[in-house]
Amino acid sequence: MNTLFIIGNGFDMAHELKTGYNDFREFIIDTCKEFGSKFDFNNAINIIELEGFKNLTIPEVDEDSKKSFKDGGYYGYNYHEGNLEAYEFFFTLTEYANHDKNVDNITWNEFEKNLSKIPFKQILKDKNICLTKLNDLVWVYKLCQNAAFFDWINSKIHNPEKIKVRSKLIDSYSNAAFYLVFNYTTVLERKYNIEKNRICNIHGQVTNSDQNGIENNLVVGFKSEVPLILQAILHNSLLIKPVRKLLKKNIDFFNSLSTLEEVYDFGLNIVPSDIPDIPYLKEIIKHTDSNTKFYVNDYYLTEQNKNDIQNNLKDWGYNGVVQFINMM
Repeated sequence: MNTLFIIGNGFDMAHELKTGYNDFREFIIDTCKEFGSKFDFNNAINIIELEGFKNLTIPEVDEDSKKSFKDGGYYGYNYHEGNLEAYEFFFTLTEYANHDKNVDNITWNEFEKNLSKIPFKQILKDKNICLTKLNDLVWVYKLCQNAAFFDWINSKIHNPEKIKVRSKLIDSYSNAAFYLVFNYTTVLERKYNIEKNRICNIHGQVTNSDQNGIENNLVVGFKSEVPLILQAILHNSLLIKPVRKLLKKNIDFFNSLSTLEEVYDFGLNIVPSDIPDIPYLKEIIKHTDSNTKFYVNDYYLTEQNKNDIQNNLKDWGYNGVVQFINMM
């Protein structure tokens, strides 16, 4: 049987890992306080509204980290925990981008979408820095962001033996299925012993708990309809999720799927109709037909959510029946 599991953040949360946006935000705050930060986290937005960004401390550009990032390997060492300037800089800009939302309810889809709201040009203006430094400023944010994600995810998978919950469904398929993974964790490998050749970590993965180890680039970003040729000259191009580029890079995995008999969405939020990951889903749907069964994990979904998912999948080309089940 040709079966694909789509693994999203809901998968980790079903395994009782606290991987919501608010958990990430609290991790940043707690880490900074642990290292002696005096930053006023609860008042960051009010300060910006009163003073702008003139008092924002911008970490120096780390050319070695930029080079390592471009080479696709480990990067961002100088931005990891203990570097309070980097964490406080990242927190301030991210908090600003999300300040019109209730942090308790922000989804990762919203977090990524809101990255486009970071006013990099305004920051340089407030600090009286030449506009030619715009690219460096975006680079600093990107490196801080990825280092923070690395530290956070690493803290979640440090003790996989503590993850007691298991999915009977995945246990039943194990290495007889393929897995398209949007998370950065290693729960599938370390908890279910899924073979690496069965897994495509489409957005990268934290693979080593040692900061001297190797880490794949973690892809975090917002959707853009701007052609690739123009993205190169946009100040925020580093924060755009390069979905089509990643799809091309991993096309061998998708081509190996042949005609799928079953697709299980375990935790990828496909309720919104404008998520950046639509090209991946359309590519998956190319490998389905009217007989392919498409299952979605019924995890706190409302009837409206279910209707939205059915309509989205239809719009993206799926012609079969969507079923909602408990995947644990």
